[in-house]
Amino acid sequence: MKVCPNDLGSELRNSIGEVARLWFRSPFRPTISADVLERWSVLLQEWVADKSLPILIRKLTEDAPAGSVIVHSTGRALVPTDNSPASWVFNLAEKESVPTLSEIQQGFKSDQIPVAMAIKRKHKPITKYFCNLKTVKDNPNSRGWKIAHIESVGLGQRGEIQEMHIADLEAQFIRFLNPSNMFAVPKTWAGFSEIDEVVTVFKSNGKRVIL
Repeated sequence: MKVCPNDLGSELRNSIGEVARLWFRSPFRPTISADVLERWSVLLQEWVADKSLPILIRKLTEDAPAGSVIVHSTGRALVPTDNSPASWVFNLAEKESVPTLSEIQQGFKSDQIPVAMAIKRKHKPITKYFCNLKTVKDNPNSRGWKIAHIESVGLGQRGEIQEMHIADLEAQFIRFLNPSNMFAVPKTWAGFSEIDEVVTVFKSNGKRVIL
């Protein structure tokens, strides 16, 4: 088998970019109004500032499974998740819904904020939040969409999240849950959203309010 080249040629790159531009302009693509994007940006900043609220961190390990609570060295509660909270946020934002901080607080108390696609049975003894995306029946996945990110939400660090710098975790939280940093693609196109040429189009054209 041939070794895959680092560069597949400008013709292919340009063609992928053109498909991405067509998708960016497509009337079929779910979009969010600028006003709602601004309001969500403000909400997330307020959420970070309210130390009584846990922040959601997209990083899972066997010792820190989805829905568990990890106490950071600063005392801030961290809740590991998969991508489900981003889908939850995008769905609310697309419907022009922006909760208040008190509603977020109540969402945690009543366990109505999805933290995973599913909670594994073996993790239930150390899990505090059990809400999964399937229980939120009106969600992008159930409607055939995948929610992707423009700027990476990876932490790019190894080790325990409770020992990472809190500013890095807060910055990831903003990138992770800010709908300005998201776009939807059909689930059947899931890999399309990971291609550099596609992400570049959304970076160049999207209205983003990211800290």
